[in-house]
Amino acid sequence: MIKGKRSDTSPTCGFASQIDEFVAWRKASGRWNDHASAEGMLYFDRFCSASDPGATSLTQEMIDGWCEVRATERPGSAFTRTLAARQFCAWARARGYTEAVPPTMRCPQGTARVPHAFTKDELRRLFAAADSVEPYMGRRESVVRSLTLPAFFRLLYSSGIRTTEARLLRREHVDLSEGVLDIRASKGPDQHYVALHPSMAGVLEAY
Repeated sequence: MIKGKRSDTSPTCGFASQIDEFVAWRKASGRWNDHASAEGMLYFDRFCSASDPGATSLTQEMIDGWCEVRATERPGSAFTRTLAARQFCAWARARGYTEAVPPTMRCPQGTARVPHAFTKDELRRLFAAADSVEPYMGRRESVVRSLTLPAFFRLLYSSGIRTTEARLLRREHVDLSEGVLDIRASKGPDQHYVALHPSMAGVLEAY
């Protein structure tokens, strides 16, 4: 079983047992990421099932189709999205499960970005805008947004955590009594802790 975000996490393609074996091998070697790798393999499995439901092994058409850069993504995003599938293809080929060859994809080097130092006036206007969001006609998502934005932007500013880390935080990962965030969904497999500023703990408690 692939541990991921969806409830239906068992592989469904014709070579599901190979995927389970691959996942077990990666976990045993300490090179499995339940957050990124699992999600990638879940969608890759569904893609293979739809491409050729009767196939009992990975085909070249499957892996090439999955690794094709989509119109909605950049090459770097495609590299990350397909990494687990390409690793599986290489693993399966080495064991004689498939003759498919994983496509060569290079992760483009990122360009250096100059960070922007917000002025006190910019920060004041940012938080004022977040605090002034009004719910639209009582719609639930609009009400939630008006409650979320003031806490969300203050959390990013005060803690320095990534936007994804803040977005994926769960209630049980926030210890308001000790003022500590348990960051479990981060960049890569590493789990870490972040101390909250006392004023931020109060904002999250109110939220």
